[in-house]
Amino acid sequence: MIAYPLVWVAMAVCSVSIGRAMNHYGQRVREHWEQHRPEALAALEDPERFFTEAGEELATTIATLSAQLAGPDLPGEMYLEKVARLRNAKATATEIAWAQSGLLQVEASREEWESDTQQTLLGLQEWAWRMQAQLEGLEQTTFSFEETAAEYLLPVPFLKALVAAASPYEFLNEPQNRAVWDRSVEARWAAFQSR
Repeated sequence: MIAYPLVWVAMAVCSVSIGRAMNHYGQRVREHWEQHRPEALAALEDPERFFTEAGEELATTIATLSAQLAGPDLPGEMYLEKVARLRNAKATATEIAWAQSGLLQVEASREEWESDTQQTLLGLQEWAWRMQAQLEGLEQTTFSFEETAAEYLLPVPFLKALVAAASPYEFLNEPQNRAVWDRSVEARWAAFQSR
């Protein structure tokens, strides 16, 4: 009879000295980062704390969202129907929480990122031609300089000069303008890596 409380006290002391245990969500994130995001993992000051807190946050988000998606018990709902409703809600909540967390992203190489990004030099040239048509009333689009500046990380005056140019292609190939474009690519690459 005395051994049971002593074991319990020993377990409590061990858990306090070790700290919070990482849940399975945190372990999954850690394993993913070890395999797919080694640079981001190496940059963490306290990986154990980061993954423990990430797992706890995911668990809380999933629990809250599951309850919202499941809703209240339905009148006349049978036991197995309720179990299915709750499981479906948790599965959907889990999928949403993972997607919103961004924790399972894969580090891409610079080449992969450049081939996947929508903000290409050709895309900007196309935007300039269509923006010219919009300003002349020839195209019913809703482009804006501000949105494109935010998307491409380019200054609005630069975009206005691009649209006013006789040839966006030639404008973008002028050395000083190409340098502005190259800085925007570097800034977008840095932003992508820090996500």
